[in-house]
Amino acid sequence: MSAVDLPVIELGSDDGDRPDREDALEHGVLLGRDFLERWLPRLTPGELRAYLALAAAGGDDPLGEARRLADRDAAVQPLVDRGLIETLERDGRVHVNFLHRDRHGVHRAEPARGRLADALAFLDSMEEELRIVADRDDSPELREEVFRRHPELRNEFELYERDADESAPGLRLWLELSRFSTRVFEERFGVVRDDHRDLFRRTTERALAERVALIERVTRELLDRRGELFPEIGDGFVVVPEQRAITESEPVVGLADRYGFGPDLLYASLIEALQQEGAVIISTGPSGDVDNLLLPATTGLAVDDERHLLAGPSGDKRERAAWSTLRRRYADHLADRAAAALAEFARRDRVPDIDALLFQVAAAINEALEDLEPDPGAGLGGASYHVESVVAAYDRVKAAGR
Repeated sequence: MSAVDLPVIELGSDDGDRPDREDALEHGVLLGRDFLERWLPRLTPGELRAYLALAAAGGDDPLGEARRLADRDAAVQPLVDRGLIETLERDGRVHVNFLHRDRHGVHRAEPARGRLADALAFLDSMEEELRIVADRDDSPELREEVFRRHPELRNEFELYERDADESAPGLRLWLELSRFSTRVFEERFGVVRDDHRDLFRRTTERALAERVALIERVTRELLDRRGELFPEIGDGFVVVPEQRAITESEPVVGLADRYGFGPDLLYASLIEALQQEGAVIISTGPSGDVDNLLLPATTGLAVDDERHLLAGPSGDKRERAAWSTLRRRYADHLADRAAAALAEFARRDRVPDIDALLFQVAAAINEALEDLEPDPGAGLGGASYHVESVVAAYDRVKAAGR
């Protein structure tokens, strides 16, 4: 079927006249009545033929349809000049952005979306600004610099601070700027990104990394308020209530709602952050007795030794021996941390079954050791960590009076 034979579906221009997009696109190019009234008299037959062919081919064309049309028919450049389309070549592909196609896939008389070039420039600018803000202290001077560039953000800060109660979390500039910039990008360029996912793949990966960074910063905000979340915090341990008590707490609910995270995600991030600080996570039953625990995520090793441990054993005999030594030191570190926490609760008469918990610690240590070996069936990992070693660590702590 040639370009001039492509079926054209004429649609009303009012906002209420919206077809089922996927169904309609199977039948041809969707042109609003307002588009036809304005552009049909202005386009030459060649320009209209090129526009319809490109619209039927789609915005991301791996066959280089735009370039072939440009070589064969000089009508493509006038479409660019008229502001109907934007072309952008990246990595050997020509991306065609239909500036008058709305989010429903209907071509309209007036521009209905942003430009690819502007979207990419916005993301580069957003990344650079977030990097600069992250490298500086959150001061009144820095806030004023950012607010001058983004007056809407100043309004959001002022509105929040006016309406927030005393228990509401304070706003942090990096978090708010990230949230604000992401929202502005979605409003301006979301439909462009959705239609050109190949072009924005690297950007999507970058956005994911920024999302992870945002989760980490929100988690740090919650850690600053740990006293409101956890009933007991001691030297090397944290008593964590049932998950629902955390996910329904005011600090978690407030930050989850504001930054668009699920409370369960923030709960998991909190627990992981505490483990990375070296804390043993303690859970207790209704009577307050210890009934479960999680080991810390620290290794107790120097940076270079930790890197060697996490890299796994090599085939060289001497290297395997050195790695096995680090593996044992790591296991001893976990045993010592768990033993110290359990000894503290035993002194408070809150460990009714110490033997069961020591066996649990030994099992958890062995799981951690198994995770170190890239090929568990290769036999390079070393011996299991026995419960007797955990008991010895516990006895040492109790003997020391800790």
